[in-house]
Amino acid sequence: MRRSLRWSVLGAAGVDVVLVSAKPSVFPAMYDAVLAKAQSDPQFAAQVDAAAARVLAAKADMP
Repeated sequence: MRRSLRWSVLGAAGVDVVLVSAKPSVFPAMYDAVLAKAQSDPQFAAQVDAAAARVLAAKADMP
């Protein structure tokens, strides 16, 4: 499965956070794929914004 397609599937599945610590070298490609998709697809960009807001809200609720 192509990277961009994988990210589309993950975003559609409601994934808010992706852990890359097992292989941090994949982060740049993952970031680039999400950024490119968000720049070309306003609906996906809105999903990314909403996911970021949920993560920040959850962090704000932490002690």
